[in-house]
Amino acid sequence: MPEAAMTADRVTGAAGMGEPGCILVVEDNAMNQQLLVRQLARLGHASVAVVGNGAEALQWLEQHACSLVLTDCQMPHMDGYEMTRRIREQERHSGRHVPVIALSAAVMDEDKANCFAAGMDEHVSKPTQLATLDGTLRRWLGPREPARTPEKGASR
Repeated sequence: MPEAAMTADRVTGAAGMGEPGCILVVEDNAMNQQLLVRQLARLGHASVAVVGNGAEALQWLEQHACSLVLTDCQMPHMDGYEMTRRIREQERHSGRHVPVIALSAAVMDEDKANCFAAGMDEHVSKPTQLATLDGTLRRWLGPREPARTPEKGASR
C-alpha cells in the first residue's frame, strides 16, 4: 500500500486498536504520520492508529475507542474542523468526550480561534516539537513512562 494511502490498518504497539491509551493520528501527509508515530513511541505511547483524513477518522471511531485524537486541520475529503464538529455532535448523544488536539502550521490567532470554534481542545503548531507534544499529552492523558532504549553494551 502506498504510504500516502495509509489508513487505520496501520496500528503500532501491543495494546492494539481502540484499547485504553490508544491515540488516533489523523494526518494526510505520510512523512508527518511517520514523524508523529515515532514521537509518540518515544514518549511511551505504544498504541497508535493512523488515518489519512477526517472521514476515515469518523469511520474508525465508529468501531473503536481512543483516548485522544491528534489531527491536522487541512486534509482532503474531510478536514479536521468538520471531523471535530461531527465528533462533538456525536458526543452530545453519548455524553463521552475525547480530546481533539489540532496539529497545524497555521498559527495566527484567527487560525487557532477556528480550531476552538470547531470544538478542538488545544492547538499545537507544526513542526511539532517533542517537548511541546509531551506537555500537551500529559495535560490531557496524564503522565506516562517514556519508552526505554537499551543501554550501550547491555545484553538482551
